[in-house]
Amino acid sequence: MGARAFRPDELPALLSRMVRWRWPGERLLAAVPCEAEWELGRGSWQPPGERPLADEHQHEPGALGVTERRVVFRSLERSGSAFRIAAWTYAAVAAFGFLAGEPLIPPVAALMGALMWGAAHLIEVLGLGSGAVELGRIVEVDPVGRRIHGVDRWGVDYRLRLREREFALVAPLLER
Repeated sequence: MGARAFRPDELPALLSRMVRWRWPGERLLAAVPCEAEWELGRGSWQPPGERPLADEHQHEPGALGVTERRVVFRSLERSGSAFRIAAWTYAAVAAFGFLAGEPLIPPVAALMGALMWGAAHLIEVLGLGSGAVELGRIVEVDPVGRRIHGVDRWGVDYRLRLREREFALVAPLLER
């Protein structure tokens, strides 16, 4: 996981903000914990005749959000971790510059740190590092395995596994 992972109870609020920012006309209907499995190297985006990419499987715990038009997956891992680390580094440079009596370094480093922290927050709010599958691109809803299978617009094949209670809540919303 990244520098600091989201707690599962933080994800519904994060999904709600992400949906409002990325898809302003939509609203979050449900947010439940899930586990995603996706395969890179499969999907409709690959031109015919080209050699297939090597299959790569990934499993990741996160949260599933359902809107009127799409299913959204958000990982527990923070996608802005690198920017937060850079922000802390700039803060340390600003502190050392202040202690050294430098007149220019502390305010510039503090400004850069604030910009990096803001960029990290924006990355997380916009949901970069998350996946979204439009309802029309859902291939299968498996009630026995409690899985939702869909392909996003980039060709990434998502299989989202839910617990029984969460699947019972989400499955009727997908039949719209």
